[in-house]
Amino acid sequence: MKVSSSKRRVVAVAVVILLALFLVRPGVSRLKARITNSISRAVARPVEIGSVHLRLLPQPGFELENLVIYEDAEFGAEPMLRAPEVTAVVRLTSLLRGRLDIARLELTEPSLNLVRRPDGRWNWESLLERSERTPLAPTAKSKSEARPGFPYIEASSGRINFKAGQEKKPYALLNADFALWQESENTWGARLKAEPLRTDMNLSDAGLLRMNGTWRRAGSLRETPLQFSLEWDRAQLGQLSKLVSGSDKGWRGEVQLAATLSGVPTAMQVTADTSI
Repeated sequence: MKVSSSKRRVVAVAVVILLALFLVRPGVSRLKARITNSISRAVARPVEIGSVHLRLLPQPGFELENLVIYEDAEFGAEPMLRAPEVTAVVRLTSLLRGRLDIARLELTEPSLNLVRRPDGRWNWESLLERSERTPLAPTAKSKSEARPGFPYIEASSGRINFKAGQEKKPYALLNADFALWQESENTWGARLKAEPLRTDMNLSDAGLLRMNGTWRRAGSLRETPLQFSLEWDRAQLGQLSKLVSGSDKGWRGEVQLAATLSGVPTAMQVTADTSI
């Protein structure tokens, strides 16, 4: 017990010294630039950070304020994502190589915009297509892997908005908890839990939406193999009709929906099980 505790203290001290030396060497402005570049490389978008604060416990990393991930100009001027508070956990093995890699990003109350252009293309498609040419290693990469790893990106209490071009639609997902990671060399994963709503109406109980899925490396979205499961739980019929059509049809009851989607977007197999 004493030996194990002593070893942990030695490792903790070594980590603190290593991180301190790394921080002193580049200086504050260059450190902020390195963190910005690391996140930008992972999400393939320009990134801006308001301020950076060092955090040593429980894991070495940084507290970021006012993170902004900018949008591709083809989809509009509004940023793709804003997050007032972000915790960035450092991949310690990267410091040994004189590099700063982010192992985990924890976003608090982010606002995410999903945009669809008139030609039908979504702003998130480039992230999927990028998986064909990305040089990043899987999120849970081995310690000997020299390539930067794709960070585990996790958000809590967020909001997801939907836009058609410049027009923001009334549909949104509230209290959204979602995550994105690179599961293996050729596979990415995502999960989502959120409450559907319409911003132009007062909905009291439209249920809870859950989604889990993976997709594999491909040259384009049309060729990307997908495997997703969806659950829509405890949605009230009257509120659901109001969400979809804009008016309460007077139906009463509870709806539960479970569905799986597999294949590629051009040939998708869908199975569903619904109970009312």
